Amino acid sequence: MKTIKVAIADDSSFMRKALQRILEKEPFIKIAGLAASGEELLEKIPVWKPDVITLDISMPGIDGLETLDRIMQKNPLPVIIISTHSGKDAPLTLEALNKGAVDFIDKQQYSLVDFEGIRSALVQKILDAAGAKISPQALQHDEESVSRKQTKKSKLVVEPLHSPTKIKVIAIGASTGGPPAVQRLLESLDNIVDIPILVVQHMPIGFTKAFAERLNSNLSFKVVEAKHGEEIENGTVYIAPSGFHLKTHQESDSVRLALASYPDLQHKPSVDILFESMAPVYGKRALAVLLTGMGKDGAEGMLALKKAGAFTISEDEKSCVVYGMPRAAKLCGAVSEEIPLCRIGDRIVELINDRGEDCKR
Repeated sequence: MKTIKVAIADDSSFMRKALQRILEKEPFIKIAGLAASGEELLEKIPVWKPDVITLDISMPGIDGLETLDRIMQKNPLPVIIISTHSGKDAPLTLEALNKGAVDFIDKQQYSLVDFEGIRSALVQKILDAAGAKISPQALQHDEESVSRKQTKKSKLVVEPLHSPTKIKVIAIGASTGGPPAVQRLLESLDNIVDIPILVVQHMPIGFTKAFAERLNSNLSFKVVEAKHGEEIENGTVYIAPSGFHLKTHQESDSVRLALASYPDLQHKPSVDILFESMAPVYGKRALAVLLTGMGKDGAEGMLALKKAGAFTISEDEKSCVVYGMPRAAKLCGAVSEEIPLCRIGDRIVELINDRGEDCKR
């Protein structure tokens, strides 16, 4: 395995030394340097030439967000945010993800004495980040705009639809690189789509509420953290809360949401659990989307939905930050169509408008 050079930026001497201590034990990781401020990090990047940066979100002087902006403008690199879910840090962390950070670590999840938990999580995130695609956000938006125009000019070749059926729900799954991808997709559907949208985004406890609030303030959709037992309403986006699996179930003439603690899987919430629960409830009236993310969560659930008649879309490799979950779904035959992120919203609208009259269950 190629050695990954990591730069650590944190105003806390304790955190810098602790992160250095746990990372330098890994044979494939080399500490490129330690910075006590954003200014020092920016000055040293050309000298250290890191492959991955860990960046504290709250620092004096140039804070984490401004430091991140300058990194993305001058020399885009994979950045992992070191944050907490309390106070203002959760919204700031989500803003950092939207500005180009690949992932984040919540310090409050781990003991300041026992660093084994943070070690395993951070090492895996560094591995993921080292293989992620990073580009300045402004450039990425320009590329998406060009791609959208080019794609509209070409005729799409897709699977034939089994039968004319009105789509009643959209489900979205995402992991690494997902928060900005989910937001961009929802922005492309804003003021156009008036059906429920269920979202599973892998996040630590404490961040999904901030994620829902951020989306709610930026979209005309009503965006909420899902609650156990509530009836699904049109025009509402439901974010699966961290620490629980989100499921759907039929109750008389309505569909309701359920939150479950089990099974105890690697990801809670799990995209697979949501998709699999939707297959018997919605069948061909569902439309499922799988976005960027490491691993394979969502592949089996998407396959179950496709077998039930649902149309399934995955983000293509070129636009994914990490082409893991969509790739797994494609390999198992769960994907009806694979397209760039910038085209998924348009395609969803086309499918909603073209699938004909509702087929009663």
